Amino acid sequence: MKNKIVLFIAGCFALALSSCLGEGLDYNYELSKDAQVYSFHLKNDSIPQLDSTKFSIDQYGKDGYGLIYNPDSMAYGTVIDEKVICTMNLKGAAGIQVVQTALIDKEKEDTTEKNDTIWWNMVDSLDFTKPVWFIIYAQDQVTTKRYLAQINVHQVKPDSMVWTNYLDPIVVDEFVSQTVLISDDSAHYYMYTQAQTGETKLYTSPASQLKIWTQQSLTNFPAKANLPQMCKYKESWVVSTPDGKLYSTKNGQDWTVEEPQAPQEVVAILGATPNFLSVIVKENGLYYFAKSSDLQKWDKSDNKVSSKFPLTGFARRSFDLMFENNLLLVGGKREDNTVSGSIWISSDGFTWAEGGNATNAFTPCEGASLTAYDDSYYLIGGIDAKGSAIKTIYTSKDYGLNWAPIDSMKLLPTDFEARGYASVQVTKDNNLFLIGGKAKAAAAQLSFNQIWSGRINRLVIKSNGVN
Repeated sequence: MKNKIVLFIAGCFALALSSCLGEGLDYNYELSKDAQVYSFHLKNDSIPQLDSTKFSIDQYGKDGYGLIYNPDSMAYGTVIDEKVICTMNLKGAAGIQVVQTALIDKEKEDTTEKNDTIWWNMVDSLDFTKPVWFIIYAQDQVTTKRYLAQINVHQVKPDSMVWTNYLDPIVVDEFVSQTVLISDDSAHYYMYTQAQTGETKLYTSPASQLKIWTQQSLTNFPAKANLPQMCKYKESWVVSTPDGKLYSTKNGQDWTVEEPQAPQEVVAILGATPNFLSVIVKENGLYYFAKSSDLQKWDKSDNKVSSKFPLTGFARRSFDLMFENNLLLVGGKREDNTVSGSIWISSDGFTWAEGGNATNAFTPCEGASLTAYDDSYYLIGGIDAKGSAIKTIYTSKDYGLNWAPIDSMKLLPTDFEARGYASVQVTKDNNLFLIGGKAKAAAAQLSFNQIWSGRINRLVIKSNGVN
């Protein structure tokens, strides 16, 4: 009886209000058709990192349903083995159904219909060991929207490096030496191979597909050129010969001998900065540093090259530091045939400072491969003082001043044969390629006719271009 009285009073109040406001007004309320999810969050006290995991909501998704996922996958080894608290922000939704695929009989194919679907009160924890379907009902009870929500976890160790024998053989012909350079537009790789006879051949490959190498014509290329020291300087590539001459090219195929203003016998090409090419020349039986800005006019240092300085087999890089262009040489073989465990750095091509110490050094060697990779310098392989090839990788984060063996997750695999004098290139998609190389430093030693590739898992570029 009491309830009837309350309803009667409420009805009278509504009637009076209607009379006061006047006639002819439409008070029909249009129910919302909004069934979108605006934010999403998961939490479980036993999985503390889940609380800070950010989820993205793709409203369009694919195949007619939206996607909810964490673009930055959770750490390798994360286990989601308990139910989690799920919170989402909705605007105007009237109800939610869920399908927890982890709870469905494995033999069932239908994951979104019938008894698998339950109404969810937005309070009960959910099983996210497998993806969960959400079916959102708008207030109009007609409009619905589906989302597939999942937790992404790294399936591989992000800091491990996967190595593979990428191409074997590279070309049909055998060779004893090789070097690989990339074109100015970064579209093609140029590989020069030298046979035991001293004859050199040129092969090119698209930078996007190093499994395809095509032989190209080569004009006026010198016999027995020092391929490991071939160097890029401005628009040219340069190489030296046993008789001390210097050759250059601008297109990679047609080579010409350089005629400096004063006779110079080039013994070694040390490297280049944007301002000069640095070399070692021999004059009256003595070695001197020399450099040129145009490959024609040469300036020679008055100071003789130290007997500790390497003449062959060094690895090199150029780098910018404190607004200066610098050259870095690592390892190599000296005039007395001893191998070096030092680094040498110069900013002017004349004055070289020696670095390296016993506690933070690499194995003394010649023919190591040096490249910049993953914000570090990688020094790979080489031939040690006993003449044996090594497969150790060292890294440096301070421009070669200190070196440390690479961690165990990035080691070269057991089926990789140790080698020195391999060419190294790093591609735009973060692949590190080791090309050729040889087991011994002897001139007649055949090179490995193969390409190995390695890449750190976290540097794999996804299809959307984001790591």
